[in-house]
Amino acid sequence: MAEKKSFQDKILPVMVVGLIGAAFALGVMWGKLQVYEKGGVVQNQDQPTAPTPVPVSIDQIKALFAEGNIFQGDASRKVLFVEFADPSCPWCHVTSGKNEVLAKQVLGTRFSSYVAAEPEIRKLVEEGKASFAWFYRNGHGSGELAAQLLYCANDLGQFWPVHDQLMSDEGYTTMNEVVGNDMAKLPELMKLVARVPQSGEMKTCVESGKFKDRPAADTAIGDQLGAGGTPHYFVNTTVFGGAQNFTEMKPAVDKALE
Repeated sequence: MAEKKSFQDKILPVMVVGLIGAAFALGVMWGKLQVYEKGGVVQNQDQPTAPTPVPVSIDQIKALFAEGNIFQGDASRKVLFVEFADPSCPWCHVTSGKNEVLAKQVLGTRFSSYVAAEPEIRKLVEEGKASFAWFYRNGHGSGELAAQLLYCANDLGQFWPVHDQLMSDEGYTTMNEVVGNDMAKLPELMKLVARVPQSGEMKTCVESGKFKDRPAADTAIGDQLGAGGTPHYFVNTTVFGGAQNFTEMKPAVDKALE
């Protein structure tokens, strides 16, 4: 019996340490995503409760397609997509269609039937059927510097190439675990877009502070339009909150195209 007790004394502490380690790992994974579903709409847990929806007119939406903002197409097209997003937000990565690793993690069994919105929107814009405007909104806390980079990229006609690099799995990790909003870490952020034409000019633009006030300005615009967490979409005046399957948006798109 003494020998058996000695064995238990040795093995139990090891088991306890192992269980603590496993619990910690699960906690880190959950903390990294910090998401939940409510009422069928995918939202971020670290976002405050969505404000009460406010009536939005088509004139308000059209006014967003103005010089100084990020947009493709113009306000005269039948379908106007407006997205409020945060480059560091996990669900914005899901709806971008550029981060399959994260999408598979958070969507689980839904991944096989999920149609990301941004690729479908881009197709419609390229076909001349729709226009698209992008605005920053704090949805995860580490995307302000990246948003400034996107504005600089847009000035140089490189919005989508930079956007796609930021919305990769490497981009998600870099923004959330390395750079955050620390200007001193800008070189690490720029490594993501090193192969994009004019990346040197983009770095100079960010360092100049040209668009340092845009994140706050975009957030204020979102507040006026009743935007909640990220991503938050308008299809003309119809609201789609969260990283919804594009199949949910399609009826509103088809109706507008009639």
